Amino acid sequence: MSNDTNRRGSSAPPRSLSGALLALLLCAAAFAQDRALERVELRVSSIGTDAAVTIDRGRSDGLAVGDRVLFYPVGGGTYTGTVLSVDDRSAVVELHDRTFVPAAGTRGEVLIPLERLAREERAKEEDAAKPVPEHPPWENKDEGFTPDKPLLAKMKPLRPEERPGRLSGRAYFVGEAIQGSEADLDSMSLRGGFDALYENLMGTGGDLRVNAELDYFTNVDDNEDMNLLVRWFSYVHGGNRFASTRWEVGRFLQYGMPEFEILDGLEWGHRRTNGHRYGASVGYMPELDQDFQPLIDFQAAAYYQWVSGPREELTVTVGFQQTWHQGDLDRDLLVVKFRRMPMNGWDFTGSVWLDFYTNDDNIKNGVDVTQALLTANKRYLDGSGFTVTYQHLEYPDILRQGEFTPITAAEIADNRTDKLAANFWWWMREGAQVHGHVSGWIDEQDEGGAAELGFEVRDLLVRNSRFDITGFGGIGTHEYTGGGRISYGLYEARGYWEIFYEYSLHHEYAFPDNLDDIQQHRIRVSGGLYLPSGFDISFYVETRVWDVEFTWVLGLTLQKSF
Repeated sequence: MSNDTNRRGSSAPPRSLSGALLALLLCAAAFAQDRALERVELRVSSIGTDAAVTIDRGRSDGLAVGDRVLFYPVGGGTYTGTVLSVDDRSAVVELHDRTFVPAAGTRGEVLIPLERLAREERAKEEDAAKPVPEHPPWENKDEGFTPDKPLLAKMKPLRPEERPGRLSGRAYFVGEAIQGSEADLDSMSLRGGFDALYENLMGTGGDLRVNAELDYFTNVDDNEDMNLLVRWFSYVHGGNRFASTRWEVGRFLQYGMPEFEILDGLEWGHRRTNGHRYGASVGYMPELDQDFQPLIDFQAAAYYQWVSGPREELTVTVGFQQTWHQGDLDRDLLVVKFRRMPMNGWDFTGSVWLDFYTNDDNIKNGVDVTQALLTANKRYLDGSGFTVTYQHLEYPDILRQGEFTPITAAEIADNRTDKLAANFWWWMREGAQVHGHVSGWIDEQDEGGAAELGFEVRDLLVRNSRFDITGFGGIGTHEYTGGGRISYGLYEARGYWEIFYEYSLHHEYAFPDNLDDIQQHRIRVSGGLYLPSGFDISFYVETRVWDVEFTWVLGLTLQKSF
């Protein structure tokens, strides 16, 4: 069950979009270069649902909601995302291109404008430089104050229900057109929608979140499909320093255990005084397909999270989910996950999915590890580091199949993938980095491995630029591959642009009747423009020539924050 989630098809833009593409290229060429960025290196620590990933950087590293994130996967190219939520040591990033799924350990950068950091630093310096004014004799004798109370114990904080109502969010349009040398490669997709958050709805301290979009698709058979998807529509209350109990009702991604997917129902959670959390949820799970079909799979779930202390440097979470498919008992799933992120030293994250089967199940019996993802990450003071990731995947024996391509009983019984990968990056000197990747995998039929070694130079010719040259190779049971890629891009506060080229040679040695080597060329141009008005514009154009066939793809994203 070979799994390469970073490999993308390619295709061609319609002529009607060429004018827009030219305008975007001109904008990219005109980017101002007087604004600098602080680049914060990051790694993908886990993969979520609905085009979201978790990264190993957070508020303590200077991140804020709305920051732009760039991902550089093995396989080349630059992909973008936006920070949706931030914790002290991690953040959730929404991917702009939903067909791109970065593997755990994928490297990237979050781009933080130095203006923000400079303002914060200036504010600290100004506060420190202010002379202490003379104060008249204190009239308040602090009656009732004792040393065991906080200094501001009697100050009245502003509660959520006392804050003014506020609407924020974004509206977006995403389009992709694909055209190839063969008609069966042509397709087009258009998506338009909005993601809005209304804080303190009705003055009760609760929040309303809505995410809805209209999708339109065409495929090779000229079939058209249009769907109105409501990805999120929920009301949440509590879960802050004033209310240790949190509840959410509607359609939403489960808060306590995101692994249990999107829910049409109710979730309740509570945080104890020692920081431990527990909760439960009940409701229906919409099918994660183009229609989000509801009222088919019912679920009930519960979880408990243990934390090591106020900093939560170590957390261990256990959750159990029971599902019913069209009224029939279906999945018994136990998820165990942990995260160790101390202020210094090694970071460890992991999750294990255990499916329990009975005699009523048709194919599997007993207990089976359906998924496992274990990651170890180490960073050094100069910014160098490495990460090691182990991943195991196989199909569960369940009635619900909305997330999977239709599969046979033999595939459920036999298919599996185990992959061990390591990535490293070493700063030889300021602005010069060596990076590499090595991995090995095995599935039910084949085994193989891959390796790459690259050299990156920052600020080459132009400030805030990045030049990279990488060689790679891979071997499997039937084929080996070798090649190289080169890219050059500019990344600064108003946007970015990048041009990328890759050449690879594929040699099949297990089939005597097919001894011809196949050459592949891939070219990708991408860019983005971030306007002070809140508009974001990004695009990518890619072409891939495979032997005598070729494809083009043109993608365009427009976003407006409000």
